[in-house]
Amino acid sequence: MRSHVDRFDERWTFKQLQLVGRMKDPSSFSPAPRVTNGHPDVLDTGAEALLKSKWDEIVTPATGMATYKDLVNEIRAAIEWEKS
Repeated sequence: MRSHVDRFDERWTFKQLQLVGRMKDPSSFSPAPRVTNGHPDVLDTGAEALLKSKWDEIVTPATGMATYKDLVNEIRAAIEWEKS
C-alpha cells in the first residue's frame, strides 16, 4: 500500500470538493497520509479496561466470545469450513 500512498490520501475527493464548490471550506478535507509506518501510541490501562468492560457487556453475550482473538479464530474457522 505504501507504494501507492497517493491512492489512499483522499486527493481525488479533495479535488472533487473544490470543483463542485459545495463545501464552504474544502481545506478541512485536504489530502493527508492514510497509510503510514505505524505509530507509537498505545492505550492506557483505563482505556483498555473500558474496552474490556464494553466487550464483556455487549459482545460476549451476543457471540459467546470472551476475547477479540476468540472471535477472529471463530470467524477464520467458519471461513475454512465454508471452503472445504
